[in-house]
Amino acid sequence: MAWPDEQYTGRDYQLDFFGKKIHWPSIMKEKGLDRDQYLPYKKAMHFVRENYPIKPYPQTKMTQDIYDQVAEELGFEPDPAEEAELQELKSRLKFYDALDTPFDTFHGVDGFFVYTDDQGREQICTFDVTQNPEKGAEDVKADVWVGAAPDHKVDKVGYEKWYTQSAKDIAENLAGSGVPSIQKRPEAEDRPLNA
Repeated sequence: MAWPDEQYTGRDYQLDFFGKKIHWPSIMKEKGLDRDQYLPYKKAMHFVRENYPIKPYPQTKMTQDIYDQVAEELGFEPDPAEEAELQELKSRLKFYDALDTPFDTFHGVDGFFVYTDDQGREQICTFDVTQNPEKGAEDVKADVWVGAAPDHKVDKVGYEKWYTQSAKDIAENLAGSGVPSIQKRPEAEDRPLNA
């Protein structure tokens, strides 16, 4: 969001974006991992997926708006009154918050989507959330960069444009027209993501 307060940091924005319902440092300690313990790319993603303490869906307005738009870009338009349609969407499109995990710390991934296509194959799109307008593509390690959102109460048009473009970038990557994150990582181990 565009905030007038100079004290509002990029970290504050990330916390507002994800809605921090997950306290990863506690989960890591419970699993015997030090906060600064390196995990290779695939293991870091696997750790998030295996230990996700809540259902892998959006927790805030910003993430829900992006999720809904990604779903629409992928061809889903479930009727909110039809529980079966909503459940199919939720089983095929998952949203993960990786903030404060080794996936974030060592690989620059704040979150990711997992989409199961019609053939049952998983497509993954990682993203980095930042409000830093100076951050360029060369600074982003994730598949997609999600920049600062305009305040939806002040600039509804700008906010809609922001989440629509973010979702389009994510959906293109999930649909296969982007380069899947796992193929971009030469350091990724041969271990399957779902193992």
